[in-house]
Amino acid sequence: MSDKGVMQESGIEWVGEIPQEWKIKRTKNILILKSSNVDKKTYKEQQKVILCNYVDVYYNDTINSSIAFMKSTASMLEINKFHLQVGDVVLTKDSEDPCDIAVSAYVSEEIDNLVCGYHLAIMQPKQNSLNGKFLFWAMQSTGIKEQFYRLANGITRYGLKKRDIDSVLLPLPKILEQQKIAKYLNHHCAKLDKVIALKQQQIKTLDALRQSTIYQAVTKGLDDSVPLVNSGVEWLGDIPEGWKRTKAKHVSDVFIPQRNKPLINDDTGCYWVTMENMKNPIILKTDKFISSDAQQKAGSKVLPKLSVIASCVGTFGIASVNIVDVIINQQLQAYRPVTINPYYLRYLITISKKYFEQVCTQTTISYVNGDKFECLPVLLPPAKEQQTIATYLDQETQRLNTLKENLNQQINTLQAYKKSLIYEMVTGKKRI
Repeated sequence: MSDKGVMQESGIEWVGEIPQEWKIKRTKNILILKSSNVDKKTYKEQQKVILCNYVDVYYNDTINSSIAFMKSTASMLEINKFHLQVGDVVLTKDSEDPCDIAVSAYVSEEIDNLVCGYHLAIMQPKQNSLNGKFLFWAMQSTGIKEQFYRLANGITRYGLKKRDIDSVLLPLPKILEQQKIAKYLNHHCAKLDKVIALKQQQIKTLDALRQSTIYQAVTKGLDDSVPLVNSGVEWLGDIPEGWKRTKAKHVSDVFIPQRNKPLINDDTGCYWVTMENMKNPIILKTDKFISSDAQQKAGSKVLPKLSVIASCVGTFGIASVNIVDVIINQQLQAYRPVTINPYYLRYLITISKKYFEQVCTQTTISYVNGDKFECLPVLLPPAKEQQTIATYLDQETQRLNTLKENLNQQINTLQAYKKSLIYEMVTGKKRI
């Protein structure tokens, strides 16, 4: 790295100053843009191809032969026009979410019969004017992306027209420096990505350890010296001798919410709980309320505190204990403990995903009805042991969550540094 040298104002707010010898160019002057409309279809005169689709670009920085591309057909005209070549940058041009527009990937190898698919555009650098990998890194810059976000139009789906992509402004050094910048970012961003991936894998390991710790404590107890006996339930395995096996309906009352959705407000009434609130193991409050009048009109039932709320639609094995009275929506059901510790029961539910998946009704979305919900297999240690297990798991999960939070903070710091590095390199704030 070296000093940035003599700088000049670029005239672009997000760019600021650029090196004196750099230029500001519109993309239409330095690349050939091809907006693809090739979709999966059949022609009378079929030409077999493979399609690079939206997801291939969205989930990969590099387009290469390791990707499982969709097989399709295309006309010879489309093949000739939209065949992907090494050095091309492929860009997503429309999406339901404007933040998913202008995701880019670099074509790193020549692949026979690979055609750019629908919802994508090919940015093909003009020879001796623009380096493809430099263009890819420039497309990662926050300022470039913000230009695209502002240009995108739509209501339910946002899109970029050819003229929008053509009009984007790009700081541009000479081709030799572009190549050096691209090489530098290739090397340093790969190192950062490797560290980030390692930390993401550590998070997965912590999540697996957390789940296995809960499973071990809830199904085997904390005393290794106690003999184990067959539980009679395959996914629960062996359980400590002396523990009872029963069903949720025998140790708790089952609570099914009302069918009618009540009127929701932001200020007063009983707390309203949805799946969004189930991220927290303990529900102290929510940001939505149901007034007394709204409760009466909808026939809403209030779930008393110290119940165990569980997901019953779509995603299973998620549970929370409410320590205030609440009203829950139809994606949730609840157990009102009678002869079982609510905190122990919550942990038991988090390892019972397999049961709910086995008994759910499969329609457009998986759903567990009240009859299956109340028949959840329950392991019942003595009351004192339930509390001991719950306390132990609170401490262990808190410890693991703290480690996970630290890793997430490290990942955020690395990602912010990477973003800053790309910006400073493609705008000439740092020089090689």
